[in-house]
Amino acid sequence: MKQFLLSFTMLASCAAGALAAQATFSKDGNSVFYSPLEGASLVQAHLNPFREETIDLEKFVGDQDVYEVSLRTSDGAILFGTRTQIWAYHPNSKKAEKLAEAPRGVLLDDIAYDPSTEGVIVTALYQSEPHTPFDHPSLWWLGKGSRDFTQIVLNRVGQLEGLAVTQSGEVFFGCEGDLWHGVVAADEDAVAAGHAGSLVAYRYAPMASRETFPGPPTQVGVRNVAIAGSKIYAHIRRLGDTGWGSIVRVNAPKGVDPNEACGDTLDRRLETYREALASAELVMKSNHRGRLCASADGHRVFFTVENEPFLVENDGPAKSLAPAQEETKATPTPTPTQHNLDSWVNPTPTPKPSPTPKTKATPTPKPKFRVFQPVLQ
Repeated sequence: MKQFLLSFTMLASCAAGALAAQATFSKDGNSVFYSPLEGASLVQAHLNPFREETIDLEKFVGDQDVYEVSLRTSDGAILFGTRTQIWAYHPNSKKAEKLAEAPRGVLLDDIAYDPSTEGVIVTALYQSEPHTPFDHPSLWWLGKGSRDFTQIVLNRVGQLEGLAVTQSGEVFFGCEGDLWHGVVAADEDAVAAGHAGSLVAYRYAPMASRETFPGPPTQVGVRNVAIAGSKIYAHIRRLGDTGWGSIVRVNAPKGVDPNEACGDTLDRRLETYREALASAELVMKSNHRGRLCASADGHRVFFTVENEPFLVENDGPAKSLAPAQEETKATPTPTPTQHNLDSWVNPTPTPKPSPTPKTKATPTPKPKFRVFQPVLQ
């Protein structure tokens, strides 16, 4: 297999946390930022005690909707994207600056900051020709201080989802429902052609529940990823983008060079799948977006279930951050007064209801699975 010069330094394991796109921790780890998906705003969720604060960004981005976010660890800025622009919001000054404009015919999707190079990796869809659908997956690189995107070559993969980048520059993402691991490599041919490099990645864990039958789809797969120390957290949910899902965690690969893993023999790849799936743990059921993210130090993981916030610390159990509901005090029995004293001493007896004759419950019929007859005999 052709060897590539890595543009990132590979570490022996996935150290600290990954900077994902759906939501992101603040640099100090005390807040989480995410987009409400409608309107020019961000939500800052303060964790202790939990409260949400809306940040109006209309004076910066106009009437554009804000979508994905990522933490720029170098200065604590919150990177956020519209469909055509990348911005940086500074929490201390409460100001935002535009970093770059998307190339023509490109719609931006996930954004993920890469601490090892201080650049940004962005997934997107593009048009092959004007006035055609945005249905071609693509990957882009925005270097530190640059205002121009450079394309990263993708080969034999579809749309990347829930992109996360570790402190060492390794990338994790969902693709066709499975969990992938890789790096962006400075492929000599790609660089010579004017690209930033090529994505070198392999399927780390098969997690998609693919199926086919006459009826609504129930298949689920990886839609978002967060890295917390030695664990990879994945939001596995319905591939149709609605309905049910779960937060799952597996062990991160240790000392694996994606360049070498891409040339694995079948027995080695099966062993990789076995080890990854054997470590899988169901953290909690969670549907819709989930806002999964991990802190930069890898000790905390945040997500929501039906908008209820949860926090995982040091790979322990998930704990709700929702404010405790005040207990409803029982209404005290009123003290009898003179005018109703007689009714307390000699209450009118309540007639007993006539017994209802018992009837045998009709058993609920078991649903019958529809059997399809073969067309060809």
